[in-house]
Amino acid sequence: MMETTEIIENLYKMKTEEFFFKYFVKSPTWYFEKVLSITSQQEEIDMLDIFRSIISKKLDIDFGNSQIVGSAKIGFSLNPNKHLKQFDDDSDIDIAIISERIFNDLWKKLLEESASNYFINYARYSSCIFKGYLNDKTLSTDDFTDINIQNSFSEISKALRYELSIQHEINYRIYKDWRSFNIYQKKSIEKIKEKEVEK
Repeated sequence: MMETTEIIENLYKMKTEEFFFKYFVKSPTWYFEKVLSITSQQEEIDMLDIFRSIISKKLDIDFGNSQIVGSAKIGFSLNPNKHLKQFDDDSDIDIAIISERIFNDLWKKLLEESASNYFINYARYSSCIFKGYLNDKTLSTDDFTDINIQNSFSEISKALRYELSIQHEINYRIYKDWRSFNIYQKKSIEKIKEKEVEK
């Protein structure tokens, strides 16, 4: 069983690479165990297979190219501004989608749109793209909205609620590749370590 107190202790004991590998690559998903009450390894595997199958089919991506991250994955937030806030009823589920095809397609649409229209949030888009990701919030603004991807996200959320009984709000982030995903997650770990040490 994944205990939040032990994970937080290991956050400071382990090196970033070691913590990332143990809790983001190998370990079960905290949300499945603690919220959906999954008790066996086989149930966890079956649920993860359904989760990935839904996303894979809806977005036409490889089966393994989606992952739950953030507080739903480890039980608490790695956002430095949230001070290790534990997952609760008001928390969201963050889903990472790794697809160079989708990322590049959206980037191309953004470039075309920005060529003919002034973007109020240009700096925000630039920062995200530079880091190799785009999230659902940046894909639904006054500057730019991609109806197709938003519809896909909506369909995925409905399917996850129906098939896995996931009731919390879901956020999506599309990464260009696994390297961008790994860098972002490891930097989040390093930032929270530094933030808590400074306190």
